[in-house]
Amino acid sequence: MPSSRSDASNIAPYGDWPTPLDTRDVFARPGAPQFPQSIDGAVYWIQSLPDEGGRLVLVRQAADGSLDRITPKGFNVRTRVHEYGGRCHVLSQDSCWFVNFEDQRLYRQKLDGAQPIPATLESTWMLADLCLHPDGRWLVAIGERKVDSGENENAIVVVDTDSSVAEITPIQTGADFYCTPVFSPTGDRLAFVSWDHPNMPWDNTSLMMGKFDAQSGALGDVSLVDGGVDACICQPLFGPAGELVYVRDGSGPTPASDYWNIYKAGDEGPVAITEDLHEYGAPHWVFGYRRLAVASTGNILGVATGAQGETLELIRVDGSRVSIGGETDFTDFDQLSEEVANEVLLAAQSAATNPGVIAVDMTTGAVREIVGGSTLIDRAHVSIAAPYVASTRDGEQTHAWHYLPRNADYEGPADALPPLMVLVHGGPTGRASAAFDPLRQFWTTRGFAVLDINHRGSTGYGRTYRQALNGRWGERDVDDIVDTINALVAQKGADPTRVFIRGGSAGGFAVLAALTRYPDTFAAGACYYGIGNLETLAMTTHKFESRYVDTLLGQPWSPDLQGRTDSVYFTRSPIHKMGDVRAPMILFQGTEDKVVPPEVSREVVEVLKSMGVEHRYIEYEGEGHGFRKAENRIDALESEAAFFANVMRGKLG
Repeated sequence: MPSSRSDASNIAPYGDWPTPLDTRDVFARPGAPQFPQSIDGAVYWIQSLPDEGGRLVLVRQAADGSLDRITPKGFNVRTRVHEYGGRCHVLSQDSCWFVNFEDQRLYRQKLDGAQPIPATLESTWMLADLCLHPDGRWLVAIGERKVDSGENENAIVVVDTDSSVAEITPIQTGADFYCTPVFSPTGDRLAFVSWDHPNMPWDNTSLMMGKFDAQSGALGDVSLVDGGVDACICQPLFGPAGELVYVRDGSGPTPASDYWNIYKAGDEGPVAITEDLHEYGAPHWVFGYRRLAVASTGNILGVATGAQGETLELIRVDGSRVSIGGETDFTDFDQLSEEVANEVLLAAQSAATNPGVIAVDMTTGAVREIVGGSTLIDRAHVSIAAPYVASTRDGEQTHAWHYLPRNADYEGPADALPPLMVLVHGGPTGRASAAFDPLRQFWTTRGFAVLDINHRGSTGYGRTYRQALNGRWGERDVDDIVDTINALVAQKGADPTRVFIRGGSAGGFAVLAALTRYPDTFAAGACYYGIGNLETLAMTTHKFESRYVDTLLGQPWSPDLQGRTDSVYFTRSPIHKMGDVRAPMILFQGTEDKVVPPEVSREVVEVLKSMGVEHRYIEYEGEGHGFRKAENRIDALESEAAFFANVMRGKLG
């Protein structure tokens, strides 16, 4: 298949084009704005600093466009709750309360740039999902702490901000997990989401609500609003009249019931606001990624995800709607703020730029750009994704995003097919999107075609599609990947002798499983902190995911399964099938990874050595689950590209 450009001046072999992307520029520049919020005409957001080890800081853009970094040296706005973390700060008119990564203590910093001061006593509690009471006195958060024996304890906790250095006090316990606490407009009610093992927050969750005492900070009369069985609730918010709005999916009378749609709590049960074949929810991996906002008028703004991508939907109280996105360059939306002056801020991204910040008028749907998304390469070099649907061997469909090779300065020989780079997202309950990603463009500008796979189990296609992987992890996802590859190859979209695969975490597991189950399909693979031995993972991973594998494999883990060759934990583990691997592999791991500990990768490497499989293994000191330091991210990508280039040139060994 030719590249998507036909007027390039140079003919060069596919896969060997010089990329215009500078990896230093990709990874060393400050990260995209996260969790934007407007206060008194200024816009605040959290931003990562790769040159400072991925430190997260609060940034302010004043009305005149000038930028200030509010968080001083020595502080890092990052939480360890659930290991994946997420939003762990909250702003008032004059202050920012935030969790500092090193000591996990809550601090308060005046927005005039004063030095942060401790807001709580030293404690074993780690905090996330901070929420301020309307009167400003009480701060509610999700807490997690280690206990002497057994799993970490999770709770909803409260902090009295009137106290100079306050205690952290649990006010709701008993469930295994909590997220998304929200106050009613008058502050007399608190709603939140909870769930218990073995569920993950995209399986079955409960929407709870209780009475909050603004004098004592206590929570009482907690009861179930919705969910609990065969329903996933997420994104709760209160409307201006105190109505509780949220997103749910589950069993129901219409096809729309299978999708995360918007509801409000009624006297006799949930009342549907939307009945779309789109997803307004998303899997709760990270705290604070809000996809819903409610205006003072009652109008609702939601992010709707479907097979063709994302739109913003403004649902007015009179039932009329405005779809936002088609008339703009934006393809992906997230992290909606609270309404201020009839506008909601959010992170928005196009197919050609990194995320920026936009404001949406909650009456008209008009879009105003606040922070422009940065451009890493000229648009002439950018390959735009197209949705790709493939038939599966069992008569179903699987999804992907397809990118053609594209480089304004090069094209491939007329009689040649490009190599194919197959990308597998993590989770496996994740989702690949069509938004600009320099990693995808790194490969397409080098002359690779790219398939970014949304195998069954991915989010964005409804509950049935998401749950289709349950009990079949390591089989159905891998089959979907290979079926998608075969479909593209049959259409002459890629060179079948040069198919490469890369993925991290659960995507790394898919890489290992694919290389063992389909050894003749792939030329080489790259595995980032992937899972080779499911028994080791079950025994060593953190609380949040400790029972996740039970559902994915369809068999609850117990210690007496260890070493049993008839256990699915054994039969699905790629480490026991490394003798079938023929493709060279490069593997990457962080030494401080608590999700997929380094022991998991080291086991795989030892077996590769014993089997004589060509490989390279790189560990990065101090890195966790997902690399943050610019120098390590640069080294990993450049090492991977060099490894694959040597494979294509026959120069390994």
